[in-house]
Amino acid sequence: MRFAIFFLFAAVIGLPSLTLAAPAEELRLFQRCYVHLTGKPIPLGDARINKLKTAQTTALKECYALLDNAKLQANGRPKLDTEESRQVLRQFFHFTRSWLPNTAQEQIAGFSVEYLWGTVDTFDMNAPAYAMTYYALREGAKYSDLLRGNRGFESIREYDNETRMRHGVNQTNVTRYLQGDNSDYARRFQPNVFAFRYSGPLLEGNYDTFRYTDVNNTMEVPNYHSTLVTLPRTPMGELAGIVPDTRNFAAPNFTLDPFNNAFVNERRGDLLPDVDRTRNMYQGFGGGVIGDPVFFMLNSGHPVGTLFNGSFKLPRRWSQTVQNIFLCIDPTLRKPVRSKDVTSMVITTSNRAADEAANWESIPGFRKQSSCMQCHASLDPMASTARNLIIASSDWGSHLDNTTASAGDGTKNTIFISSFTPNSSVTLIRDWPSYAAETNALTKMPIYARTAPTGALRYRTSEGELVSTPVANMEELGNAIASQDDFYRCTAKRYFYMFTGVDVNLFDRRDPVNEALNLQMDERAVQRRDLIQSMADELRKTQSIPNMLKVILRSPTYLDLNYKQGAQ
Repeated sequence: MRFAIFFLFAAVIGLPSLTLAAPAEELRLFQRCYVHLTGKPIPLGDARINKLKTAQTTALKECYALLDNAKLQANGRPKLDTEESRQVLRQFFHFTRSWLPNTAQEQIAGFSVEYLWGTVDTFDMNAPAYAMTYYALREGAKYSDLLRGNRGFESIREYDNETRMRHGVNQTNVTRYLQGDNSDYARRFQPNVFAFRYSGPLLEGNYDTFRYTDVNNTMEVPNYHSTLVTLPRTPMGELAGIVPDTRNFAAPNFTLDPFNNAFVNERRGDLLPDVDRTRNMYQGFGGGVIGDPVFFMLNSGHPVGTLFNGSFKLPRRWSQTVQNIFLCIDPTLRKPVRSKDVTSMVITTSNRAADEAANWESIPGFRKQSSCMQCHASLDPMASTARNLIIASSDWGSHLDNTTASAGDGTKNTIFISSFTPNSSVTLIRDWPSYAAETNALTKMPIYARTAPTGALRYRTSEGELVSTPVANMEELGNAIASQDDFYRCTAKRYFYMFTGVDVNLFDRRDPVNEALNLQMDERAVQRRDLIQSMADELRKTQSIPNMLKVILRSPTYLDLNYKQGAQ
């Protein structure tokens, strides 16, 4: 009788009762995971709320269903193609996009909106995030394939009716520019027409001339013409799916001098030896997302016209970004390798070769310092797998003869990535040149960029083991990274942060210089690091991000209502 009175009293005044405690916790848990997975609160009146309150279902069951329903199918859309599943897709897209340091065309080194304003209409700057989202949610996909192959990904986007009305859009395939009439704006900017550099013999009489005036004089110069090409435009609208990129276009030519009228000694693509002018402009260079053209142009750190020489000029920012994203190596927090690992690599007055002694002043300072080499010994060999890549421009203007000049109005130019085909007859003094002296006397072009793109994955793991794996190209580099435990630990760390807001520090805990960090780790920090390890093991075994996330959702950390306590 006393217990009956107590429960009645509890119900009346709103105190928690033993019979309702579990359902209330289940509802709070579902509310939490729903926001994490969709970025939205549970809709009012949702049927799952009542089922949770009456113990007809569980929070984990409903959270798992959210994940499973959002898995991408062969058509690129979620398994249960509802707005809720699309919200899960967008949430994963925005999260993986946050891994990337550069996601806008303005972040491309040396980018000029005046000369290269068509770049964003040709390439979707979100392509790397599409790849990472695809391998996170594609049903049956192996997560390690994110770093394998040369295919890229593009989005399926749709405008809802409300957005269409607000923007005044009435066509089926919404793109960057709105459909217009025959106005000057529509005539000039609606077509997605690009000018690619003229390709052909440089013989006077094969093209017209026009009068070019600079600050000093007026002279007759050749009009090289442009090849005009209409390319598919980057779609807009709400993200509704992700599919492999099936576009195929081989650029007819390019220029490495996009910002001036370089008619004399112009570096045209068809004038450079060993340039591969047959490859698909939208195709990657191996290694999955790390070889994606957009990923490289955003992170190379070098402007249009750069040819890599292995010494001063290497895409080190690209290799640093690869290490940071996929191995969680941040050089501002820890060096990729230890000081003793680079002792033999530092060039000194006593161990330098004869040619290095003759070119001592041309050797970069970082090759002579142990502290610098702790980063460069890891970054440079990785960057050398991208030595063949060329940061090019389609053209720097539309060059047409006087009778057809108006046809070039509104044409666009774009950055894109071309490449040299490795030439086996070209040899190097050494694979990692210490000075940039190996240059072809005729073309003034570095020989290094035309040689086999060998390199290495070299770093200390979070367990303190030295990895030094030679690779023959970017594809082998991707495979080498995907074979490391740290690839999975880094991914687990990032998703754990997504769901808990807790950032678990991964570092070489056996390195004596990190002893202070080891002492700072309390029991809770050790438990979280162990959880990251178990999640990484699950991911490596199943190759499934959703399966790994289910480990997070059922972990004691996530089930604890006060899971953020002690996060800092």
